[in-house]
Amino acid sequence: AKGPGDQKSQQLIDDPSGWSASEQLTNPNLATARLKQLAKDAWQQTNEAGRGLVAGNVRAQLTVMTQPAQLDWRQLLVRGLGQIPSGTKASHARFNRRQPARMEIPGQIGDTRLDLQVYVDNSGSISDLMLQRLLAQVATLTRLFAATITVKPFDAILQPGQTYQVSLPQQIRFTRRGGGGTVYQSIFDDLLTHHKTNATTLALILTDGRGERHVESHRFTNVIWLLARAEDRLSIEPAIGHVVNLNLEDE
Repeated sequence: AKGPGDQKSQQLIDDPSGWSASEQLTNPNLATARLKQLAKDAWQQTNEAGRGLVAGNVRAQLTVMTQPAQLDWRQLLVRGLGQIPSGTKASHARFNRRQPARMEIPGQIGDTRLDLQVYVDNSGSISDLMLQRLLAQVATLTRLFAATITVKPFDAILQPGQTYQVSLPQQIRFTRRGGGGTVYQSIFDDLLTHHKTNATTLALILTDGRGERHVESHRFTNVIWLLARAEDRLSIEPAIGHVVNLNLEDE
């Protein structure tokens, strides 16, 4: 026979009143904040191998960072510009060679119309701090290069609606858009889709080099890979274009 104590224990086990959430979780605002924190923690704790090749949907505002250039940007761009032919354009700053006495006839000066496409790795293998430092390098580039630069964040895909153009350091968006795996093929597909060629375009790819081993380049080779750390290695073999290692610290 069951005694009074046994009946009381059975009632406590079956009683659903003890299953209610704490007061914090019943507050809608606190519950939403807690859910966002759990999602953020889960993303940060997911190892790189577990991300696969899917695109991420992480959005985060990063701290604006200024950082000295880790390399000579001018020398680096000369390397890429060496493959882009220069045309000529009319200019009254130079005499016309055929009729130098006629000041109203313009002469010709060199005209290199460079289309600079900068792809920034926003995948999960890039920490928030490292992404800040990569973006700071792009900001440094705008100070040294008098042209409009197109910036495109990517992970497994080029993040839709996130492409923007900059000509000043303060126009760099210190935000994360992505967080999934890394697929470099998406970059070369984008260059093909927008009819970019070696004769007009230089592509800079800021990444840690951890992607697939083979890509279809669609004959586009005017690429400079900027690997974040000195020890990083590009996964693509053989490398397409030039590979340069930065010396950024991830701590």
